[in-house]
Amino acid sequence: MSNQEIIEVFKNIADLLDIKGENPFKVRAYRRVVTSIEELSVPVEQLVREDRLNEIPGAGDAIRKKLIELVNTGRLEYYEKLKAEFPAGVMELLAVPGVGPKTAEMLVKDGITSIDALEKALEAGKEMPHIVGKTREKITQGIKNLKSGGRVKLHAGD
Repeated sequence: MSNQEIIEVFKNIADLLDIKGENPFKVRAYRRVVTSIEELSVPVEQLVREDRLNEIPGAGDAIRKKLIELVNTGRLEYYEKLKAEFPAGVMELLAVPGVGPKTAEMLVKDGITSIDALEKALEAGKEMPHIVGKTREKITQGIKNLKSGGRVKLHAGD
């Protein structure tokens, strides 16, 4: 499993925990590990094989165990259970530039659980107090980029 794939999983975990309202320190720990992995000059797989995960800044015991499971099995049970707590479209919404965890949470509460539903709501001029002005423009453009195969990609494996 590549570092980029691992980063995607841990970013998604941080976003979902944020939406869930988890302890901000826990969310920050996942985000810190993402940053640390982005800065690594070696693959996480190599660090797992060589029992050197302690070299990843911010990776405590719980996160190191998750890294080992992810590298060895290609999946993470904790992540799968966490994703199951949310409507399927949440991960899709998070792929849209301008839609962060809090905006995704509000959209889901408004019954918008997919990019298509968001696009239709924007086109219909639906008022969404959390999506106004430049944010609205950024999200509209982000959806166009996603649909045209632009440089923004959907979260892998979701």
